[in-house]
Amino acid sequence: MSALVEVLTLAAIVTFSPSEALGRSQTGRAGTDELTKRAQVAITQHRFGDAERLLRRAREVRPDDDDIKRLEAWTLAKLGREAEAESILDDVLGRHPRDEFSWQLRGNLAFETGDLDKAEQCYATLSTMSGSEKVKEDLHLVEQRRRMLSTFRKVAGRVDLLLWAGLGLSAGLTAVALLLGRQALRRHDVPALPAS
Repeated sequence: MSALVEVLTLAAIVTFSPSEALGRSQTGRAGTDELTKRAQVAITQHRFGDAERLLRRAREVRPDDDDIKRLEAWTLAKLGREAEAESILDDVLGRHPRDEFSWQLRGNLAFETGDLDKAEQCYATLSTMSGSEKVKEDLHLVEQRRRMLSTFRKVAGRVDLLLWAGLGLSAGLTAVALLLGRQALRRHDVPALPAS
């Protein structure tokens, strides 16, 4: 019977406006559980701002609840507030260094924000705790992203010089254009243009 009551409660919560959901919450453990459930419903509806407000209220009552903190960190990341999310996860990991779920979230956040060194560190730490295939895949993705960025930098460097060479040609500076073109090709181990 209690499962039915919980489902009906969640169904009723979905029909509340965000302000009603915030207003009807209680305090104490039961109240934070309700706030957390409402936040999860808001997340499924992509209402991350509402979820963040609900989770903040839940943390006011239970400031040391790591489940609430992790959910809040994920929500903040969805809102583009990565630094706040990182801070919350770093706090959880500082107190619970073997918390696999938090290491995964922290690694994912670092990967998404482009901090590949931090992502690799998180995934490597996680791999010492769990030999799961997912962690191995994540480490592989970090290495793939590094190779992709390296290739992009090489291409971007060549394009920059070739762009200047093209501008030189359009300005009638053929000798400068050839010099820049040869330099671009030489920089990236491409056979040199024949001398004119």
